[in-house]
Amino acid sequence: MMVTEAFKRSLLDYSKKINDCTNTLLNQEAVRHGLTAMQLRLLMELYNDGAMTIGEVAAQLGQAGTNVSTMCKKLETRGLVNRQRSEADERVVMVVLTAIGEEKMKDINKVFDKKINRMMEVVDETELKAMLTGLKKFSDLLSLNTSLDGLPQTEPAAQETNTSAKERD
Repeated sequence: MMVTEAFKRSLLDYSKKINDCTNTLLNQEAVRHGLTAMQLRLLMELYNDGAMTIGEVAAQLGQAGTNVSTMCKKLETRGLVNRQRSEADERVVMVVLTAIGEEKMKDINKVFDKKINRMMEVVDETELKAMLTGLKKFSDLLSLNTSLDGLPQTEPAAQETNTSAKERD
């Protein structure tokens, strides 16, 4: 029980610290370019993945499609993105960086690269790989926990009970 409490506390503390630091980093750069952090995240998605539908961007950002559509309109007004109807299906709106948006993201990416390089000065490549492996495992574990059906069964009795309950229904 004590291990569970310590794990829970650590999970919340580290999650908050990681979120706070990430948000601070994004906000600093966003403000420098007259953007919100969410607008910057949207531009980063397009920069990294290329043209996307409004729905795809919304899913990546964890935002409602209407919010993303509004953001895209504002970014389009500033000349950073273009919204284009798909030729295959006119109901689908694609969002793509403009040349201006691409240049802005190259500049922002250089700043992030410098900050990451400074972090890597205190962590060697082996440590970095171990951290990324641990983060991936942890992310996968949390993803499993979003659905009780996805959790591994460790006790044979629990499996039998679940099977019996399903058979009765």
